[in-house]
Amino acid sequence: MIATISLLDFFRGHYAPLRLATAVHATRSRYESDIGRLKSYLGREPKISDLTPETIVGLCARMLADGRSPATCNKIRSELLAMATFAAKRGIATWPDGVPKQREFQRAPTAWDAAQLNRLFAAASESPGMIGDIPAHDWWPALFAVLWDTGARIGAVMQMRWAAVDLERRTVILLAETQKHRADQLFRLHPQTMTLISALRESDPLFAWPYSTPFLWKNLRRLLKRAGLPHTRRDMFHRMRRSVASHYEAHGGDATVLLGHSSRAVTMAYLDPTITGGKHPADVLFRP
Repeated sequence: MIATISLLDFFRGHYAPLRLATAVHATRSRYESDIGRLKSYLGREPKISDLTPETIVGLCARMLADGRSPATCNKIRSELLAMATFAAKRGIATWPDGVPKQREFQRAPTAWDAAQLNRLFAAASESPGMIGDIPAHDWWPALFAVLWDTGARIGAVMQMRWAAVDLERRTVILLAETQKHRADQLFRLHPQTMTLISALRESDPLFAWPYSTPFLWKNLRRLLKRAGLPHTRRDMFHRMRRSVASHYEAHGGDATVLLGHSSRAVTMAYLDPTITGGKHPADVLFRP
């Protein structure tokens, strides 16, 4: 019976080809990560028949107990429900009714200030060991430099290939299919960045990572600890994206255009007010 096949096989063989045919690689990877979380929760390989309200609610409760944010839980809920609805329309699963959303809270955006960024880059330049055939003290500074020059998502930068780099013009094109954009983005790279990435010329993509994705985040957390910087889930690669947006905005740039956001409201969740500035009551009101 179709409902008894593994959820991963159903996703790869049925759902993804029809519903995610034009989606970026990161979207497909996120769905597969959701299935992996469900597998961990159930303690076995999940099947289509496991896409029930009880299971999805239980997974969300487990994730909240483990410290994941309501927003993350809602994202996973939405994606599992999408697969469940797709299967239900084909008569191979029950309709997933009664799966409540978690109440989300918008946290104040945090970015790295100049002193923290200096510590981050310094720690990167002292990274021990090798990443494939590249010394880690070359790989990490180059990665951070490209992230700093572009404000791009880590997934897009990790897929950069040398063919997208124009050495004479010092530019790089991030392809739309590697991002959440409908159009390619062109960025000018700093001469220092060009020098740093030149050490990676034997690698294509530029930032080839021969290990698992979770190990990349684990290594970043180690680097942040060596730099004496916060290293929670909110301090991973996306904090660099918030940092670029905040400092760019503080210097007169339009972070909404830079980040490719659909609206200013989305961008506001990236701008650290301690960097972008702005008036507070204590700055302007008289003291009664």
